Amino acid sequence: MGGGPAAPLSPGRGRSHSHEPVPPPPKELSRTARSIWRRLARGLVAHGRLTALDRDQLALYCDALAKLWEASESLDVGLLVPVRRDPVRTTPVWKVYRELLATCRVLGGDLGLTPGARSRLALTDGCVPGPSATAVPNGRSSTVPQE
Repeated sequence: MGGGPAAPLSPGRGRSHSHEPVPPPPKELSRTARSIWRRLARGLVAHGRLTALDRDQLALYCDALAKLWEASESLDVGLLVPVRRDPVRTTPVWKVYRELLATCRVLGGDLGLTPGARSRLALTDGCVPGPSATAVPNGRSSTVPQE
């Protein structure tokens, strides 16, 4: 499992944030996690998805993804291992991999790193219903007649 180019992100609140500086990765991250940070942070900042409040969330995501890739490499030898009592058993790395995958899905979704999360974020960014507006599926607001 490797990382390809980051998918384009939906703009946050309709504003470009490309003039904002991209924060450096935390020094506590591994080399692989820092590489993931640098790949993702630029796009997240440009689309208003990375603020000072989000840095820890991104750091956790980058750390989990780096460990997921490491676990994936460990699985290249196979999912089954011999044990004393049973002829074969699923390797414990498989459980670690599945837990890291679930963690990455949650953290990545919170950051808008999945297509589904971006579509949900686009709906909330494009439509802030007021007392006389309702959200419609395409993300636009529709005025409701006042009674």
